[in-house]
Amino acid sequence: MPPSAPPSPPPPDEHPFVSWKWMPLIILICFLVPAGISFFYAWCINRATRALFDRVVERHAVDLEKFNIDGCAICQESFEEGEDCCVLKACNHWYHESCIKRWLSYSFTRYCPLCRVSVANVPLAPAGS
Repeated sequence: MPPSAPPSPPPPDEHPFVSWKWMPLIILICFLVPAGISFFYAWCINRATRALFDRVVERHAVDLEKFNIDGCAICQESFEEGEDCCVLKACNHWYHESCIKRWLSYSFTRYCPLCRVSVANVPLAPAGS
């Protein structure tokens, strides 16, 4: 038998990794994987912030006669009588719930905006309380 010639390479349009039919899948993967990672990261951060928030604050209705409080140090607005607010357990400073939630979600050091005491080190409450 005569020696056979080596097979010729496929034309560029027929190569599976150059073909345009794979391009939508490649684009989809390039956009969905980072978006999925970003979504998962944000979900984890929000979950951790909610867990921290529930551990470091107490919710109270404002009683201006009982408590000597001026207003929220974050938004600089005064409290209304009977308004639901949050008190940081570490330092007893009062804030609007939406203000302190936003502050704790953006603050990587997890501290009180007024006195800078760390709120992340608040001990867990005993199981019976």
